[in-house]
Amino acid sequence: MLAQRAACPTRTHVEALSGPAFEMGPVRSRPARSSYTPSEDEVAGQAAARRYSAQEETSQPAERLDQPAGADTPGGQLTGAAGTWAYITGGRATFTLVGRDSRYTFKVSRKEPADGETRYTQPVYFVALLTGPDNTADYTYLGVLDVARGLVRLTAKSRYTDTSTPVVALRWAVARLQAGQALPAPAAIYHLGRCGRCGRALTVPSSIESGFGPECSAKLGGS
Repeated sequence: MLAQRAACPTRTHVEALSGPAFEMGPVRSRPARSSYTPSEDEVAGQAAARRYSAQEETSQPAERLDQPAGADTPGGQLTGAAGTWAYITGGRATFTLVGRDSRYTFKVSRKEPADGETRYTQPVYFVALLTGPDNTADYTYLGVLDVARGLVRLTAKSRYTDTSTPVVALRWAVARLQAGQALPAPAAIYHLGRCGRCGRALTVPSSIESGFGPECSAKLGGS
């Protein structure tokens, strides 16, 4: 079994949540000027990203993990960049990212803009990190997933930094997947047995393979 490393707790999960407790603060953005100089945190984050990428892209034998720790239903490995990215952005995804010597579980939840919303007009994908033993309640807000660009953005309310290992790991994975690149072994992504669109338990073998129930797969244009 692979050892787990986390920036905060012993067991670490990442989850995108909506609701008052996880309201998004202003997204940290760069000033619009050509002479922009990265902050020390950004420079440190870029260095951490390079180290993580070099570590994960060094080929190592992959360990089979049919049911990641914390799963309450049988899960399965997601394969292919397109299918994995579709699952992550399905709206209610729960998945475990396994690295060479670390493991983090993520949930990504899509929130549609409410009537009269002025902060954003497009769906927002909230990200939070499970920081306690209860994998249904002990979550800490992390940031926002920018689906169009394959980025994880920290906001004013983020409790993590650009160098936090879960942030670095998630950024590395989503950047590759959004660009259509599969994760190199031993990195892999496993869903925890729940549909990436509605969150219901998966029981049909083909659904366990894809990560989407039959009805949700049909709505998404699948077979």
